[in-house]
Amino acid sequence: MSFLKLGMFIVGIVLFLFLGIVPSFAEQVKPDFSFLDDDEPPKKPAKSNTAAGVQTIPCITCTDTANKKSIRDGKAVAEATKAETQKKTKSQTPAQIPRITGGTNDTLPVRSELSSPPATSWSQFPDIANYSNSPQVVKMIRAAETNKERSSQKNCYRYVKGAMCGMTQAKLRTPGIQTCAPGSLVSRYPRGAKVFEGSNNAIKTLKAEGFKNLLEDPRTKDLIKNPSQAPKGAILVYTGGYRGGHIEIKTGEGTKGSYISDFPSPASILQNELRGRASKNYKLVGVMVKPMENP
Repeated sequence: MSFLKLGMFIVGIVLFLFLGIVPSFAEQVKPDFSFLDDDEPPKKPAKSNTAAGVQTIPCITCTDTANKKSIRDGKAVAEATKAETQKKTKSQTPAQIPRITGGTNDTLPVRSELSSPPATSWSQFPDIANYSNSPQVVKMIRAAETNKERSSQKNCYRYVKGAMCGMTQAKLRTPGIQTCAPGSLVSRYPRGAKVFEGSNNAIKTLKAEGFKNLLEDPRTKDLIKNPSQAPKGAILVYTGGYRGGHIEIKTGEGTKGSYISDFPSPASILQNELRGRASKNYKLVGVMVKPMENP
């Protein structure tokens, strides 16, 4: 701006303030203060919020709603991922399969025998199934359960023979000649004082009464790997121990029921320690049943 113009502008302002007169040259002169801010770049005009005559209203809740939706989606994804991981982990966990021993002379862990399924369904052998379900076997098991003691009396053979004869406990304890009740599994009281004694043994005695050893039968000898796989009502004969072997009655199918001699046990002699009398040299040598054409 020239000094002449600046002087005229100042004169115009003074006249306006004191006299109320606007000089004609003041309307034509516009002040230029560019010399005061030569280094500052010119400011751009603000953009209008209108488009095609319609005012745009800023969204206040859009960001918050988006954030909430994002959080919900994130939680859903996390829960789905957790469920899928648990499903995969469960499917990859190996099932706990009970062990079945490989031989009859093995000492079985308690949980192994009690949880092992029977090797076969004895219903495929009608003569054996008829024996297990016969009135004679039912009577023998009932007598064994009635006569049982709370602990071992060291008379396993006597109590098993008494159960086969359907004897009461009072009669079983009476010394002298013993007779069997009508309808019993055997018609006469089996001889022998011990399971194995000299040339006499329980297997030989029971065979004379019509019993068969399933461990010697070609049809069944490979089906019984431990006592839990013997059929219901089988007379189980063992060698070993401190008193010439052991004998007991299996009262149920598979892992059901118990094993009874002169006292009951949920496990066979291969597991039961008999209060310290048992040893690891017990071996199952006889699974005795009496095959029947009709129950």
